[in-house]
Amino acid sequence: MAFYSGLYYGHKTSNIVESTNKVFCKDQELPILDLLNKIWNYTMAQRSDRLVETTKLLGSNTPYMDYCYKQLRTSRDWSLGNIVQCFSNVLALVTQTNQHLFRVDLESKTCICGHFQENSIPCGHAFAFILNLQNHHSDTPQPSHYISQHFRTTTWQATYKTNILPILANNLPISQEVQPPSQSRNKRGHPKIKRFLPGSTRNIAQAQRRLTGIAAPTEYGQGSQACQQCKEYGHNHRTCKVGNQLELFEPVAEDMDNVGSGSEEDSEGESGGESEGSSSK
Repeated sequence: MAFYSGLYYGHKTSNIVESTNKVFCKDQELPILDLLNKIWNYTMAQRSDRLVETTKLLGSNTPYMDYCYKQLRTSRDWSLGNIVQCFSNVLALVTQTNQHLFRVDLESKTCICGHFQENSIPCGHAFAFILNLQNHHSDTPQPSHYISQHFRTTTWQATYKTNILPILANNLPISQEVQPPSQSRNKRGHPKIKRFLPGSTRNIAQAQRRLTGIAAPTEYGQGSQACQQCKEYGHNHRTCKVGNQLELFEPVAEDMDNVGSGSEEDSEGESGGESEGSSSK
């Protein structure tokens, strides 16, 4: 919204997305066809209500929406006390009561304050300029003449006059390429695209290369660190196949050592018992 250069028409935020999520909060778990049908019914109900409202406004000979007249009343209140210095019939310099200056251009429908070009409704400075022109020129149009055509009731009625065709599920073709959703669970967090070494690990790897004078192969990239178990590049100690195979045999080696030490103790015990028996004899 901050970089949008078009007309805002009084809406400076994207709250329409949050409003849509609130309306269809309970319907988001429906199947896709039922969800589309729900959206269509809700949209057509809204369009019907607004079409009835615009028809009433046209029947009362109201050329513009109520929002425009409300903004014009606010602009009229802000125009009180402003001093207008006209340069032409379309360009003027308006001074507020706090001595701030604002340049108004009726031809391009702009003002330095930004409210005129925000929704194409005259701001307080433009309203003061138009009233000043009416005092000196009788053929000056009314402030409502400078309102955008998008706010006219005829445009509003034409917007909601046509219907949106519903989606007929009976005529939809059945695709044989559609597969059921995967049952596998993805890992938590944002997927990593490139692995970055921490600063401490990178400094240690650089110091080791300076001491040993051995650099990492070019295919692994500059700054790669060798495995701590097999001293090879391309993996770490957690994914090292050689280290994992050695860990499988470590418990067996420890058991063999325990068996050997136990046999030695048993032999020592037996020899000690025989010596004691011979001495008793």
